[in-house]
Amino acid sequence: MMPSNGFIKTNTKTGGGFSDSGDAMPVIDVWSERTPCRVQVNTYNKRGKYQDGQFVQCSYTIFVQGRIITDRIMLDYNGSEVEYTIQSADYLPMIGKTQITV
Repeated sequence: MMPSNGFIKTNTKTGGGFSDSGDAMPVIDVWSERTPCRVQVNTYNKRGKYQDGQFVQCSYTIFVQGRIITDRIMLDYNGSEVEYTIQSADYLPMIGKTQITV
């Protein structure tokens, strides 16, 4: 068991296709339940500026128990919940965890 310092929710898509009458059915985004994870900060700085304000540039490595197959996650870390697109996800079979970089 690894110590956790955050939570993630994974995104899956359901629905889509065609109904029996031939009408297109919408694709619906569904978020999973919160899963404990270990978050490691790669970069975090508030030096980004644009004409009307500032932005934060950050990158995280996240370790989650089991195999994760998705392209988007919702990360709950340090009291804020933010949606990220996954840059890479590697399953580590020796320890049974997935390493995610966002």
